[in-house]
Amino acid sequence: GLAGAQPLAILVSEQAHYSNDRAARILGLGAGGVVPVPVDDEFRLDPAGLADAHRRAEDGGRRVFAVIGNACSTATGAFDPLDAIADYAAEHDLWFHVDGAHGAIAALAPAYRHLVAGIERADSVVIDAHKMLLQPALLTAVLYRRRGAADRTFRQEQSYVGFHADEGEFAWWDSGYGRLSAASG
Repeated sequence: GLAGAQPLAILVSEQAHYSNDRAARILGLGAGGVVPVPVDDEFRLDPAGLADAHRRAEDGGRRVFAVIGNACSTATGAFDPLDAIADYAAEHDLWFHVDGAHGAIAALAPAYRHLVAGIERADSVVIDAHKMLLQPALLTAVLYRRRGAADRTFRQEQSYVGFHADEGEFAWWDSGYGRLSAASG
């Protein structure tokens, strides 16, 4: 947990969806866990503001561990400059997440792919198929750039869920995947 550790923070656009703040609070980051980054005159995150927001977080005693880009923002439809955000994240060893709930699907359309240039550099991307793909029910996917990222984060080591441990393949599709210990047989 976070008890006794340096408080953490996430950099997000001033135009970020409220769910980013809610997720930060659920994670235990508290009210200051989301640090807003100014936007330009087209409501896109201004990459020039990342360093200042990062410094504000550190001056407040927080360690920034992630930055979130919008593809696109819910309120304005603005697509953040994902390549520039990815550059900053790489330079500062931050997790780069893209909130692509509405617009990440633009990556599939050649005419609109330029709007999400840099999305392939994200460590994680969220897509809501019930929005731009017009699915009739809630359908959200979280995609990870590196194989095993979700597994390392969410896997539980319980002997009674380790049904595929000896198959020799990564059971990404099995949410109950675990490792059987030699003692559990």
